[in-house]
Amino acid sequence: MARSPRVFTDGLVMSLRSHDIDEIIAAIRFWELESTQIRPGAADGQLSKIQMEGVKIIYAQVGCTVRTLGSGPPNTIAFGIANNDVGRTVWQGHEFHYDQIYVNTNREVDFKTPDHYEQFVITVDKTLLFQVADSCQRRDLAKELRQKSVIDADPQALQQLRTLLSNALKRHLQAGMNPLETDSPLPLPGREAETLIHGLIESIPPSDSSLNQKLRPFKRTRLAKQVEAYMLNHLDTPLSLQDLCEVVGTSERSLHYAFHDLFDMSPMAYLKAHRLNQVRRQLKAATPEADRVIDVAKQWGFHHMGHFSVDYKAMFGESPSITLRRFAG
Repeated sequence: MARSPRVFTDGLVMSLRSHDIDEIIAAIRFWELESTQIRPGAADGQLSKIQMEGVKIIYAQVGCTVRTLGSGPPNTIAFGIANNDVGRTVWQGHEFHYDQIYVNTNREVDFKTPDHYEQFVITVDKTLLFQVADSCQRRDLAKELRQKSVIDADPQALQQLRTLLSNALKRHLQAGMNPLETDSPLPLPGREAETLIHGLIESIPPSDSSLNQKLRPFKRTRLAKQVEAYMLNHLDTPLSLQDLCEVVGTSERSLHYAFHDLFDMSPMAYLKAHRLNQVRRQLKAATPEADRVIDVAKQWGFHHMGHFSVDYKAMFGESPSITLRRFAG
């Protein structure tokens, strides 16, 4: 499978297209993230990034359903904005919709996206954010952001912000790829960063706005996350559904409901998806002359090679032996 061309500049502007979810996530260097493909589908994706003083902007698009865990940069607040409306997204245990903004004040990343999802992420230095908020007479903003992880946005202002972000990315990516064909110097001007922050703040209604609603996380979020954490620490250990229920002292029915709430799939399907991703990561780092698919698969609990090969190809669109050869060298 051939890879699409990639373009990198000096770190202030970057663009990447890839068929590999790990490569896409690794390009977000100022975040500590791990993404796992949890449903079958092509992982064709795109990541674009521009960096200006106090503000970083990411545009990300991935073809498959992805579960992402990790942490954001220190001394920043991050905001996520969907750029299309294609399915159910979950952020920190809350369902997240097209006309909302998700907020990351505690640096914890806990995200599940649908297939073919596109989003902007704006990471803003805290001091700069609240300086601009003060200039906008929005001293309520700090309290608003502390109280909520998902905010009902002003739809018109949010659409204007999407346009601002899209235009900024296009302009500076073109400048980065063709530095002799533009009069816009790098690093990017701080005035533009302030304009984008103004647009972001205008999208977030004041606390007393009728747009604001009390958001509740899914009832079973804590249960699903407790079992997920146990799974991820025991991926190479045989686990049954009964084992998982005993970890948290719940019924199979309750656990099924919890996982469908948060991940749109059963606990055992979710466990299998993570194990398949671990096999893929190990095969990508393996040597065809010294490593065998069957040995790697067994390490992660797959003992029936026929079923394993079918599941692997359905998830990633290629056989495990192709993965082993394609990433060699």
